[in-house]
Amino acid sequence: QNPELSAYLVSPVVVADHAVGMDHRSRRLVCVAMETGKTAWTSGRVARQFAALTVAGGRLLAVTDLGEIQVAAADPKAFAVERVW
Repeated sequence: QNPELSAYLVSPVVVADHAVGMDHRSRRLVCVAMETGKTAWTSGRVARQFAALTVAGGRLLAVTDLGEIQVAAADPKAFAVERVW
């Protein structure tokens, strides 16, 4: 359990031994270690209410309700956006 990640309308995805989801209160992506529940990183705001998350080819993709596609490395150590469409 982690109070920083309250997912609603967004299903978390698995990155290594972590889960990445969008906290519906802060509208930020949150990466949580599945074994301990500790937060590994938190992004800046990514959406108004929801985003569709997927992991493909070593990348985390977030399609947001703002009409953007954010691409970041699927890395449980840090969040760094590589590209935004």
